[in-house]
Amino acid sequence: MEQDLVKKQVKNPISVLGGPTFSIDVANFEPVGFQLACRSKKHFKMIQELFDTTKVKLISSYDVQGVALCGCLKNVYAVGAGILDGLGYHESTHALYLTSVFRELESILSRFDGDFTTLTGLSGFGDLVLTCSSKTSRNFTYGTFLGKKDQNKAKSYLKDATVEGVSTMRAILPILQKERIKTPLLSCIQAIVENQEQPEMLVKEIMKEKKISLFQF
Repeated sequence: MEQDLVKKQVKNPISVLGGPTFSIDVANFEPVGFQLACRSKKHFKMIQELFDTTKVKLISSYDVQGVALCGCLKNVYAVGAGILDGLGYHESTHALYLTSVFRELESILSRFDGDFTTLTGLSGFGDLVLTCSSKTSRNFTYGTFLGKKDQNKAKSYLKDATVEGVSTMRAILPILQKERIKTPLLSCIQAIVENQEQPEMLVKEIMKEKKISLFQF
């Protein structure tokens, strides 16, 4: 999707960089890792050379679509993680939530021919863990205000900070709905952001899976 739009405007080959990093950590030269998705080894090696003298680890990938999707969607899911934090829930609930997110993201990637190794790599699992667990994340912080039902602070923060998850959510959900991809968590987060549902609805959504069994009867 994203690269198809870019291709119409850019003639050069497209590469996508994603991974669990905050800009402040990169600026402070801390050891960090990215997944770099390119269509060819030649382009990967060319970009890799730019990082040879840095503390940046690059993992190669051909999955431009999957890395791009993970990089967008993790911001929406981070808003959800912040909602849970604002409601006062702790690590166990967050782990349950991330497991549900992982499953939903897997279904999205599979429909767009994304690679499962992208989901389990730096741009998938790695970025989800970082963005959905740190108050440094603007999306997470915004979600906490929603969870605390402080609409004034949420609106004010949305004006003062860049909360990518909100714009991404509004842009990508119509596409997913058009493709008939079921995304109950994303839909629930959108409803809470738009003040159509209470924050507690997210907890009810992740608990709906409690009747699922892996056993075949």
